[in-house]
Amino acid sequence: MIFETKNVAVIKLLKSVEKRKVKDFEREFSFLKALQNSSISPAAYSFRIKENYVYFSQEFVEGLSLPQFTRRKKRSPKKLVLSIAGKIAEAFKEIHLRNIVHGDIHPSNIIVTSGNTIKIIDFGLALNTELDKDELVNFGGAYFFMPPERIRKTTFNKFTHKPDFYSDVFQIGIVLFMLLYNEYPFNGITWEELASEVKEKQIAFPEVSHFNFLIPKWLKDVIEKCVAKKAKQRFSTAAELYHAFQKSLK
Repeated sequence: MIFETKNVAVIKLLKSVEKRKVKDFEREFSFLKALQNSSISPAAYSFRIKENYVYFSQEFVEGLSLPQFTRRKKRSPKKLVLSIAGKIAEAFKEIHLRNIVHGDIHPSNIIVTSGNTIKIIDFGLALNTELDKDELVNFGGAYFFMPPERIRKTTFNKFTHKPDFYSDVFQIGIVLFMLLYNEYPFNGITWEELASEVKEKQIAFPEVSHFNFLIPKWLKDVIEKCVAKKAKQRFSTAAELYHAFQKSLK
């Protein structure tokens, strides 16, 4: 609990005052501020620099991470699950419309609230496509969710370049697949094996979803387009992806 607000808050702490790390930390907080009025990310409260550390406080979001939702809500009706999938696309639409690339989209960074709304968390690897064009920013993220163009098959220097809207869309596609089927579409014991599958293997859909209903063809088509091997064959942004949802759900 912090004293500037009556709300329960999460405090994110950086045990360093190194200029580069503080700047990256401040950038993360700035993205929360930029999304303050969108309701799709935790509210940002305060940013403080102390003598030996830096911290910021943000809203505590009560709910389930997407993996928890998938495991615990297996009896959820089709209408609810498809609604959650659509709200995930809508949340990232709002992020992309503000020229923000999240850069590290995976199920644990998505919260389903008690009211079945969506909150996106952890903007530590995000960047602004307008302001960060020439800025040296950290990039990396969860290996399993990297698109083909951002990884190498070698264990040395696994990542190739900064994230962009296309790589975010790929990650959203993997997230949607895992929501619906509770499994990861690629396999590999070693990094080389996994990277080869990501770069070369087309995803295969199980017959029925984790929730025991058939997934409509239009949604499979949407996911397949999200995870196309060539970036330019995907939706260009999450806004375009969300439009496909809206068009198909009418």
